[in-house]
Amino acid sequence: MNGARPFTLLEVVLALAVLAIGLLAAMALQNTAVLRVAKARDAWNRQHRLAQALEFHLLAGPKAPLPATVFDYPGWRAACTVAEPEGLPAGVPAVQGQWRLATVTVDLIQDGQTVDAATVDMLLRSEDLE
Repeated sequence: MNGARPFTLLEVVLALAVLAIGLLAAMALQNTAVLRVAKARDAWNRQHRLAQALEFHLLAGPKAPLPATVFDYPGWRAACTVAEPEGLPAGVPAVQGQWRLATVTVDLIQDGQTVDAATVDMLLRSEDLE
């Protein structure tokens, strides 16, 4: 022999223990990353569906029915409501000629539960509110 000694059983067991701890930590990090990606994907899908419904109602009007060709998500639906605007400064009319300032809220509903909502103040024609 040229002076090199073999590893002892204790050194091998300790090296395997350190390797096992490292692998378990890596697996835990990977699992956490997978859960965060799934949560981010669900949040993005929810926001995308809400934006799609809101864009439709901004373009077609709050009373227009949301067609399945635009919003084709089983178990999901969107509801649009119109309310009087809040917090207008004194002397600012909510109605000007045939136009009216209104607060439009689109609720995103999954299986009967509201999961998200968006609110926009916009000018609407008076006939769109009837």
